[in-house]
Amino acid sequence: MDNKDSITELVDIVLRQTNYNKETALQKLEEFEYDPLKVIRNYMNPDNKVYYTKNEPKTTNQLMYKEIRTMLDSANAKYRKKKEDEEEAEKANN
Repeated sequence: MDNKDSITELVDIVLRQTNYNKETALQKLEEFEYDPLKVIRNYMNPDNKVYYTKNEPKTTNQLMYKEIRTMLDSANAKYRKKKEDEEEAEKANN
């Protein structure tokens, strides 16, 4: 496949996912270094605004339960690792 066919395929991808015409799609592909994903992302969110925020615990109760979950998760991971190590040592001894 030569370069012209690949550019045509990229333009077709952008055309299917946006309301751009061929000229606009080609212009946007050139602007975004022939990356159709960047062109489509720009079409969907031209200002690159982040519409989500990290949901941090706000109340004391939420903070307490977060700490409890973190502690239990780490304890569970340590226990699972210890059991796996014991099983491997047992298999090695047999």
